[in-house]
Amino acid sequence: MSQVILIKVSWNQLNKTSSSILSYIKELIWKNMKIILVFGWGKQIDKYRKSYSWKERQKIDGIWVTDKEIIKHGVMPAYKELIDILENYFSNTIYHIVSPENINCTYKEWFGEVGTLETVDNIDLSKSLNILWFVWVCWWNHVNINADEIASSIIKRHKELMKQVIFVSNTPWVLDKKGNILPTISSSMIPQLLWNYNDNVLIKDGMVKKLEEISILLQFVNKVVLLDNIYNLNETNKGTTFYK
Repeated sequence: MSQVILIKVSWNQLNKTSSSILSYIKELIWKNMKIILVFGWGKQIDKYRKSYSWKERQKIDGIWVTDKEIIKHGVMPAYKELIDILENYFSNTIYHIVSPENINCTYKEWFGEVGTLETVDNIDLSKSLNILWFVWVCWWNHVNINADEIASSIIKRHKELMKQVIFVSNTPWVLDKKGNILPTISSSMIPQLLWNYNDNVLIKDGMVKKLEEISILLQFVNKVVLLDNIYNLNETNKGTTFYK
């Protein structure tokens, strides 16, 4: 079977460079790669939410608290927008959309309508492209699930096929305190960074959760790449690459 590349894309990056990201994915498919495409759509969820209410949204340990109103007025409209974008772009490509019902999850305590993903049951690697959303069904209700957790669950299950993991994100690198990009980080360095034992680097906000997930992923794959644009994949100093 062809090797599999998992690509996780944030809304910010798809919005800025959608044609380049989706074109590159088509190129990989033409090269007989299997792609699993995972989406983090937080910025667009907030855009829809704020069109309904300007009430402040709480964030705990890098995870947004999500109530039923945010699901209705933020998550679901953003989900429908993304479906339209991808179905139009990949209309002539063999792809498989993983249904929101095809997962096992539990509620994440204290976060409202937020789930913790346990397994994904319906990845079809006979297809060139599998698409996974950020909204799922948990106990008959729609919930929001962190895209990094989705990526982690898939990699654990299909680790023997994974070639690499690519995160295209608006936080695409780790910086030192002088603002310089750290081009490579080993898995052994991650605990030092998370506990701020490295005097040259300060890790905070969303990067904390991202590093925690990357640390888990490196138990199953040899390399995880953070980028702001997928076309920078083979360039140095354009992102941070994590090695086992």
